[in-house]
This record gives sequence, structure tokens and C-alpha cells, in this order.
Amino acid sequence: MSAEEGAGSATRYSPTPDDVLRAAEWRGERAVAAAWKMYRSFASDLPWEAGGELPVFDVGMPADGFERLMLRTRPEARVVLVCEKTIVLEAADAWSASDRPSAAHIAGAALAWVQPLPSAWTCKVLRDHAKGLKAPLAFFGDLDPQALHLFAALRAGGPDAVLKGRSWVMGSPFHWIGLDGRWLDFACKHLGISEVPPSWTIRLSWLDQEYWELVKRMVPDVRRIVGARGCELLDRGVKIEADALLTSMREPFVQELGRRLRRVGRAPAARLHR
Repeated sequence: MSAEEGAGSATRYSPTPDDVLRAAEWRGERAVAAAWKMYRSFASDLPWEAGGELPVFDVGMPADGFERLMLRTRPEARVVLVCEKTIVLEAADAWSASDRPSAAHIAGAALAWVQPLPSAWTCKVLRDHAKGLKAPLAFFGDLDPQALHLFAALRAGGPDAVLKGRSWVMGSPFHWIGLDGRWLDFACKHLGISEVPPSWTIRLSWLDQEYWELVKRMVPDVRRIVGARGCELLDRGVKIEADALLTSMREPFVQELGRRLRRVGRAPAARLHR
């Protein structure tokens, strides 16, 4: 089957050994920016792009073109929660009943949603807003390469800053409260099991597994961010999305999210904006 035939058919194109080797050629580049350019050049070509294999963020769009930023704020916000998925944002903002406030209300959280990858402008808007509130920034993302890339862009000040090796911007500390080893430990303990249910996991495509290897270079502290258990799952070629936890244990998930928001929101203001 040719690349063109594979891109237009219902059957996913299977990579040849040569495809796999070409996809990994970025590893020969020492600079992150050059490695990313080489990976993108391969991954955005047919049949991968048309077949939905390419991680979805800014392909084909200008670096600072039209973008969407949603922000729900409050005057006395103690923390700003940024989500990659509206389903998590809505869960944090939903009241169980008139006398059972939402996790966001209890934590005093402003809520934001950004599209991947957020531009330098988006990062600055969020940073300036949090600085005005004297509140920390928390990010919730799935346990997957794209969410970690997005987090790296937010804390660095934009996707280009990540490629230049910048890890964070003074005055805008971002805290990862997304899916990680601690979330998995919490979920397993709640369910009375020791291993993550297979039904929660999603197999990374071969190209996404290559992307994960590149993200590890972009985010050298990724093991600290998601923990050993989180990295082990990704290294095995599987990811977990928040949808799985929201489906099987919604109330415990929301309560734990609220606890994490409150912990971040208690950080002394002097440590947040220097």
C-alpha cells in the first residue's frame, strides 16, 4: 500500500522499517530546536498527518496567529487552574448540589483553558493575570506526551522558549497537578487495586512513542513532574486520559482535584512573584 492510499483509506498505514528509522533521525541532532524541526518534518508528511498520527497542536498555523484563551476568574482567586481539556475544567466548576460547592469555589480558583500549543502571548496573559492576583498557576493535563509538552510551553513562556532550553519564567511558577504517579496511587487505593485497570490506558501509536522520546529531551525534569510510575507507563507505550477517571470515579476525582488546588493556593505569596 502506498502512502497516498494509506492516508485515504480506513485502514491505518503500517510503517515500514525504513519509516521507523526515518522517524528517529531527530535523535542525531544535539539541539532541541533542530531535533523538533526534523521530527515535525517527518511527522507532518503523508500518511501520518492525514491519518491522524501527528500530535495535534499548531500544525499549519502561524506561531502567533488566531488562538483561543478562555478565562473564568474571581477577584479574590487564590490559584489559577489551567486545563488542556474543558471536561476537567467543567468538573472542577460543577456544584454537586446547592449546598455542595464546586472544587473551584472551595479552592478559590480562577479557571482557564488554552489550546495546544499556547503562544508566548497566551503565556504572558496568564502570567500577568496570576501576578495581579498574587496567585500561583496550576496546570492539569493528561498523562501523555502532548500534555507535558503543553506544560513545558506554559512554564517557559511559549513553545519557542522550550526549544531554546528555557524551563521557566521568573514570576510565573506553574505547578503540575495533572495525572501522574500520585494520581495513579490515589485511584488504585480508592478502587482497592494495585495496578491501573487496562481499560484506562490508551496505546500510543508508534509515532507518538517517538514523540514521547523527544518530549523527554524537551522536559528533562519529566520524571520529577509525573513520577516514576507515570514515566514507566509512558515508557511502556501507553497513556491515560482524565476522561477515564471522570467516568469511573468522578466524585473522588473532583475531591482530590480540589485538595490539590487548595495545597497550591496556600503557597506564600512571597515565593510566587519575586
